[in-house]
Amino acid sequence: MNHSLSESLRQLTEDFMKSTGITVSVQLHFSNQQLRLQMEANGIGMEEIQFGFGLNRMKERLKLFHDTVSVHSESGEGTFVICNIPLQTEPVQDAIRLLIVDDQVSITNSLKQILDQHADFNVVDTAGTGAKH
Repeated sequence: MNHSLSESLRQLTEDFMKSTGITVSVQLHFSNQQLRLQMEANGIGMEEIQFGFGLNRMKERLKLFHDTVSVHSESGEGTFVICNIPLQTEPVQDAIRLLIVDDQVSITNSLKQILDQHADFNVVDTAGTGAKH
């Protein structure tokens, strides 16, 4: 599960559990473009949304990953929270670039042969020492 999604679920659960006598509904929706977490609590709600420490922290964490959170609430109607997490739609083509340095050529060559077999790695060069020539 996406880390920001699991942290948001944890944060919302903690926040909702502070209220007593409420029912919480959790839904997770999947599509090709996004994951959507919806949580609804039938508590007292609030007229004006107050982003306290927990909601602010969650909002900032989600923003780092281009995720969004929206909170809807009305006094006497409960609270409805939606977290949208976009999914990566294009495969990442960037391989990890490596420079292999070892004073034993057989080690350097062996590592290069092994790593060249994996698409996730791109051995850009090898060197016998770290010293400049």
